[in-house]
Amino acid sequence: MSRQMYYRWTYDRIASNPKLYGGDKGNPAIMNRYIQEFYGHLAVIQLDFRSMSQLASVSRARNKILEKNPQFDFRPKRDKKEA
Repeated sequence: MSRQMYYRWTYDRIASNPKLYGGDKGNPAIMNRYIQEFYGHLAVIQLDFRSMSQLASVSRARNKILEKNPQFDFRPKRDKKEA
């Protein structure tokens, strides 16, 4: 899958349920969804490094999408001084 494909897949999932995928628990939720769709027939222990790298790509795409599309971002906002 190319970067654009990861981005498109991730964008579509976030847009379909922004409160889930754009919220605090959105990162593990989007990775869980990816595993279910593409590796549902395997146990997590069977995932190889390439599969785990794909999960990281989905996570990075989610963060970029939320930065560019604040209407999907339902994470609590922190004061920059706290960060």
